[in-house]
Amino acid sequence: MPSQGKQSLLFSAVLVPVALIILGAFALSAAAVFENLRFASGTTQILEFVRQVRSFVNEQKTFSFNLGENVWLAMIRFQQIPRTSLQTNPWGGTIRAIITANTEMSIESDLPSQDCRRMASYLIGRGPQTLGLLSIAAHSNQDTTWSVIYPPPPGGQAPTVKAACGPTSLSRLALVFKIK
Repeated sequence: MPSQGKQSLLFSAVLVPVALIILGAFALSAAAVFENLRFASGTTQILEFVRQVRSFVNEQKTFSFNLGENVWLAMIRFQQIPRTSLQTNPWGGTIRAIITANTEMSIESDLPSQDCRRMASYLIGRGPQTLGLLSIAAHSNQDTTWSVIYPPPPGGQAPTVKAACGPTSLSRLALVFKIK
């Protein structure tokens, strides 16, 4: 009978760490799924907003936004998006949409640096021209100088996405879209 007690103790000593490892794996998997959902939601939020703005501008043949105008508020004013529409991304960061030229809109989004890198890489991979994306720039929350990621400067090389988004925990990503 003493060997049965040792087996039970050995079983318990192995079972607890194995159970903790399995629970940890489930927690990591759930965290990864949640982060992927936030990323997909954040990317869709921006691309859908751009689509709505383009659709509105195309329907209103003689309409144009004013330089520096807050497009988000204008779209609410023209009842193109709900008044309850938040200018917040899935990470809790602010999204700003400003007219930078007659046919261009800059969308800036505050987000975690790893998601800044991921979103910039994703949009470049999708083909900026097909999205009507004219430029991508970023900076960390400790920097005020924008690093242009796309298009690469003439005769030079753009900084890497990692360098542009910075080594800090938060970054700002600026995407300039053609709206006409």
